[in-house]
Order: sequence, then structure tokens, then C-alpha cells
Amino acid sequence: MTTWGNQRARGTHTAGAGAAAAMLAILASAGLAAVGPSASASASAAGTGSPTTSSLRRLATPLTPRGHEVPAKVVRGAVPTAAGKGYSTLGASPVGKAGPVALPTFSNTFTWNGDLYPYRMVGRSPAGSAHTTAVANTIVPIAVKASGVTIPTTASTVRAVTSSGLFTSRTFPGGTGQYGDVFMRTQFWSELNGGTKNWHVVMAAPTVKPTITLTVPSGKGTIGTIGGVPVAMVDADWLDTTLLPVVRAAKANVLTQLLTTNVVACAPYTVDLSACGIGGFHSAVTDPNGTHTYTYQSFLNPALFGSASGFTDIGPMSHELAEWLTDPYLDNRVPEWISPLAPQYGCMEDLESGDPVVGKFIRINTLAYQDEAYLAWFARSASTSWQNRYTWFDSFASVSPPCIL
Repeated sequence: MTTWGNQRARGTHTAGAGAAAAMLAILASAGLAAVGPSASASASAAGTGSPTTSSLRRLATPLTPRGHEVPAKVVRGAVPTAAGKGYSTLGASPVGKAGPVALPTFSNTFTWNGDLYPYRMVGRSPAGSAHTTAVANTIVPIAVKASGVTIPTTASTVRAVTSSGLFTSRTFPGGTGQYGDVFMRTQFWSELNGGTKNWHVVMAAPTVKPTITLTVPSGKGTIGTIGGVPVAMVDADWLDTTLLPVVRAAKANVLTQLLTTNVVACAPYTVDLSACGIGGFHSAVTDPNGTHTYTYQSFLNPALFGSASGFTDIGPMSHELAEWLTDPYLDNRVPEWISPLAPQYGCMEDLESGDPVVGKFIRINTLAYQDEAYLAWFARSASTSWQNRYTWFDSFASVSPPCIL
């Protein structure tokens, strides 16, 4: 589901001309606008002839992270493209008889209290031979317009993301590598023979798509300020539904990462903003071309939630990436649990690694990376992860507590 509002949902290169043309056609069919990277980089918080930020509503601060579930979906009908045909998961050509190539995943089970719990995660089985899974992925920068003001996702923000430890090597607790890779390796430490097996799950160099602009309709959001920083408060379900055409345009073995800046989702959006606080979510949608997985996240200014929350910059994106790795299709069920660190989420039964440890994080080169709960915490089994921990950054000393009804 989502943690910071996780909803139940190495270098870079730009998309080629053919892919860009197809994307433009898809956006047009969905009523979205696309702008070039340079336009995104030069966009200002207030558009020409529009209200200045000083005239915007001042919002209460700090915000509180909230959870919201975006269920996996099934869509009937083909993905629209420039040629009117479905994409193959191997390229921009019709789907062949063999069908879509799925995301690389492995399956296993655990037992608790006599019940069997199956799960699927991204990559090859860590119990097998040495292998490196490199996952193709895209980043879609998004500008959000409401109340006559546009909040862009600039080229510098995209560079901060693609050069971070989410896509390049950093030294994390338990190893050196990408954030998601070290998380997975430390989680399956025993299966990797104490970390000696050359087994990895890495993100390939992300393809950065053209920036798209979302215009928020009346009743679905607004833009105000917190500490002088423009922030968009947007209905989460509207946001998810509006972006689905972009997700469905991708191949089923490619992760789509939707990136906004200083956007806080609400479930639902109301004028009093009482249900706002969602910084990201991950989900999946199935259509005739396969099951497409995606994450949505916002790059957040510290003014919104406070620096001490860890809900800043790439904090939400790290959270969603780890949860996508461990529950890509949102169908991994576990014994019901509740977190003493995040009681606002209530009783849950999803294998969502970030939700139990919201607010626990480390900073590397000023950027926030969130702690993640290991499988053993959910399975209520003795930990065989790195240093026998139950969470990556050692936030819990034991297994998940059951819900108290």
C-alpha cells in the first residue's frame, strides 16, 4: 500500500523519437499536455498573468504523512498508440503470439500459525545461482497546474534523482551499491551465503520521458504555500486515474516512475485538506498487453513535512521503490500487523516494507533514504537477514506485533 502516503499503487538517457511520438499520441488521447525538457526546466511557480505565490492560501505546517491504498486494476481494451496498435513488451510493435514479457520475479512461501503465505518479489530467487537482474525503467517528470499556478519538475530535480543512490552506487548499511539492491541483498543475507553470492537486483539506467503537464480540475485540488513554498494538494484517485494512460504505454517488464515536485495527494481532496499527506504510492494495471507496474512519488521540499520526518526530497521515492521490489503486484498478504511507529495506518495485512518504519531514515549527501522492514518482520520468524535484523536500519528488535481488536 503506501507509506508516506504509499497508495494501494547510473546515468540516464532520453527517449528516442519514435517513443516520444507514441507518448504524445497517448497523452493527447488522455487529455494531457506534454512539454519539452527545456520548458520544464525554465517553468516558474507562477505563470504569466496568473496569481503570484504571495496571493495563494497559506497551508498549515508541518503536514503529517498519511496512507492510502491504490488497488491493482484490470483494464479491458488495447493501449492507444500512434499506430493504433498495442505495444509489445520488447518494443513499439504489435504484441506477438508469445504474449507480453513479464517483469522478472521470483516466488516463495512462508508459514505462520498453520497458514501458508505465498509472495512474489522482483528479481531471480536468491536461493538459486548467482545472477544480476537489471530492471528497465522510465522516469516521467510531471508539472502540476492548479489555481493559475504551475509547479514544475525541473531538469535539476530529475538530475538529483537519477544521480542519487537509487540509481548509482552508494555505501549503505550492509553493503555498497544501489539502494534497492543493497536492501534486497541484506534482506536475503543467509540465502546469499553471508552476502558472498554475486546476486543482485539493480535498476538499469532510467529513460527520462518528456515532461507532461496535469491541469487539476476544480474540486480535485488546489495550490497553496507552506513556508513560502508552493505546494499542490491533489486528489489521489484523480491523480492515479489520470496518469494510467502513461503507465499503460510502457512495456510490462518496465517500471514506470511518475515524478512530481511538492505535490501532496489527498484521499479524498476536500477544501479543509483533512485527508492530505500522501507523498507516493505504487500499484499495477493489467490490460491485454500485460501487467504494468508503476510508482508515483513527489520530490518534496523540507518545509512541507519537516526535515526530521525524512519525508523530503527522494525519501518518498526510496520508500516506493523498495515496496515495489518486495510487492510489485500488490498481492503479497502477510499476518495482520500494526506498527508502533505508524499507528495512523491501522491494522494491515500487506507486505509493504516501508509502511511500518515511516520516519526512520538516513541521509547520504543531504538526500533521505528510508528504512525498510525485512520479510522476517512480517513472517514473524527468526531473522536470517544481515546482522539478524528485522529492519534494514535496525528500527525494530523483533517481529511484527499483531493487531489488537
